[in-house]
Amino acid sequence: MIQKIIWTRRALREVTLWIAAFTRDEIELRAFREATLVEIERVLIEFDGHPPTSNTLATRAGQATIWEYVGNGFWLVFQRRLLKRSLWQRIINSKPTDAIIVTGMRRPPTSQELEALLESE
Repeated sequence: MIQKIIWTRRALREVTLWIAAFTRDEIELRAFREATLVEIERVLIEFDGHPPTSNTLATRAGQATIWEYVGNGFWLVFQRRLLKRSLWQRIINSKPTDAIIVTGMRRPPTSQELEALLESE
């Protein structure tokens, strides 16, 4: 079960640019961006990181899930990871955190882009 969702800077930038194409007001942009991020997180948690129309691919850098969030408009790339435990978490013997790292793109990722994304995260 997913315990944490981590958004890359690129994902947040791409979401903001995608939404900015539809809004002109800065307050509306911020509100819509926040609502969009919450909706994506809800779907990821509900379907345990594999939304219904997503595809899972195996690459040299690991396994990735690609989800076309908006038809021909916005794609999300997910990679599931166990986060390293901090010193305090090791002292109290807590379990590692199961997290999903999210990256966004405004076009479908090529295989080279996908591998570069997974290696950089």
